[in-house]
Parts: sequence; C-alpha cells; structure tokens
Amino acid sequence: MLQLINSHNDFVKVEDSTLTTQLPFYGHQCVANIHGIFKVGNTFFRIFPEGIVGWTGATLTQIKSLTLNEDFDDDLSDGKFFYIKNVELDPIESNCGNQKSAVKYNASQNRRINFCISVSIVQDPTSTRCPSTNQLMNYRKYCSLINLYGEKKTLGIWFKYKTNLEFKEVYCELDVPRQNGYNNQTCTTVVGYEKRGLINKSDNVSNSKLMTRVYYGMTHNMGDVIHNYQITNPVFYKVKGKATSTGLGGLWNEINCGY
Repeated sequence: MLQLINSHNDFVKVEDSTLTTQLPFYGHQCVANIHGIFKVGNTFFRIFPEGIVGWTGATLTQIKSLTLNEDFDDDLSDGKFFYIKNVELDPIESNCGNQKSAVKYNASQNRRINFCISVSIVQDPTSTRCPSTNQLMNYRKYCSLINLYGEKKTLGIWFKYKTNLEFKEVYCELDVPRQNGYNNQTCTTVVGYEKRGLINKSDNVSNSKLMTRVYYGMTHNMGDVIHNYQITNPVFYKVKGKATSTGLGGLWNEINCGY
C-alpha cells in the first residue's frame, strides 16, 4: 500500500496519518486525472494550488504544459481564464475568512467526518463580445460550497469510505455583488454590495465517500452574476453549520464563526 502511495505522490500523500489528494479543491478530485486535469466540452481545466484554470480550445499537451498566469482574468482573447481563484485572506482583517473547516471523531476515535464551508469567485467562459469594444465578455459570481466526507482508520492511516452523510442548519452572511446599472460603452455592470448569504441549508446522501453542494445566485442569496467587472474577493462576516455521518454514532460536527 505504501509503495502504491509513493509511486503516485504527485496525486496523493499521507499527512498526519491521513491519505489525502494533492488537489486543493473538493468535488473536482472525483473527475480530475493525476495531473489535476479534466475536460468539459471543448474546454480543458487544470487544478493549481492557486485555483482552477480553464483553456477553451486547448489540447491535452497544451494544458499539461500550461504556466500559471495571474492575468488570465483580464484578457480572455486566448481562451484562458481562472474558473475558480483560490485567495488566501488575512484572518484578522477578514473576520471569518473565506473558508471554515472542522473535524469530528467518534467515541472510539476510529471514524471521523471532515466538514468545510467556503466561498469563492467563479468565472464562466463565453464567446460573446461587447459590440462597442469587441472584447470577449466574462461573467463572475460568488459561489458557496459545502463539502463533507467520512474517514475510517485502517492500518494507522485514515481513508475515505462510503457512509451516510448529512449537513443541516448552514447559514452565512457576507457582502454579495448586486447589479446597480449598466455601462453601454464598456459593457460592464455598475456594481454595489449588500449583506446576504445562505439560509438554513440542509441535505443528505447515502452510501457515498464525498458530498459536495454548490450554491450561487439570488436563489440562494449569493448575489447577482456580474459581467466584465472584477468583483472583490468574498469574505464571511459569519458562518455556521452542522454535519454528521453514520460512523459518528449520533455526534455532530459543528462550524460556528461569528454567531
């Protein structure tokens, strides 16, 4: 087993007795290959520690050799863009930050559940151009993710395993972007911000290793979709929720910041 892990150390690692992927984003771990690459339609995506980059029309060879460029957001003419950008925030200046995580063990210390609530900016690719400038349009929105997975300890190492997963009473509050007007010359939205966030989200799944739920848009109080405008990095003012698995034997893993 250890030889197998070592031979794939660009994809998985053992850290504090836990077998975990090197890929920094939940959910995408299930579809990406060992290089952190997956494809949707004619767009390749590659997972970097700094975020997930998309490249429309690229070949597999091109996406493998891609060098990260922080300016992808500003010029979409070559089809490259940050789909999700991972931003590290100062915990003192950012209240609850943009991610809160917690781990809960069962009474026997051989089962545990990992629970995470996060928020980030998602950018959607498009082939539409602004009539007045001929620049490609880009669309950004806030995305709140809830992730949880159960693990059991075998031979001294924690492994994900299939179990029943559930979360409930998930709330958050942050400044979300709202469309306050439109500039015809630049095809940009005039942006304002207001306090919104998730309200009492809950869900469950049976016999699964991982549970990921994504919430964005005014349907979930996460703000409007904004085009051709660099919205600010999202920060929780407060965030809370509970999660459990069959292996916890009735115990709940709780996140609470600011409530």
